[in-house]
Amino acid sequence: NHDNNEEKEDSLLLMKGAPEIVFNNCSKILLNGEVVDIDEHRDAYDNARQALCFGGERVIGCAYRTLDVEKFGKGSGFEFETEGGEFNFPTNDLVFVGLVSLIDPPRPAVPGAVRNCQSAGIKVVMVTGDHPDTAEAIAKQV
Repeated sequence: NHDNNEEKEDSLLLMKGAPEIVFNNCSKILLNGEVVDIDEHRDAYDNARQALCFGGERVIGCAYRTLDVEKFGKGSGFEFETEGGEFNFPTNDLVFVGLVSLIDPPRPAVPGAVRNCQSAGIKVVMVTGDHPDTAEAIAKQV
């Protein structure tokens, strides 16, 4: 249920994750309280995401979709399946809500540890699940 309306029985699908994946599943965007077509806002999204990533921030995209009450609502008997990354419900035509970012700086000891390894002839490699732009910004901090 959503909209603080207990009489509604439709389901609200919420998606969060890698911004580019979430954004690519959206056909609309929420702007100033209105849902509008997403196409003319792609550049603004790219600029905002890049600015956050280049600042070394971890970025998450957020979106939603109201699912059909007849098929997915309470009392429909529908069982949501998400095993193995396969979904039995729609995950496209979402409404993009925005980006959330957080700063997770490297621990203070990391730059010294990297220098010590390098001076000992050890090749240092960074392994991360972050967006490449975020990873590059964090690597520059170290």
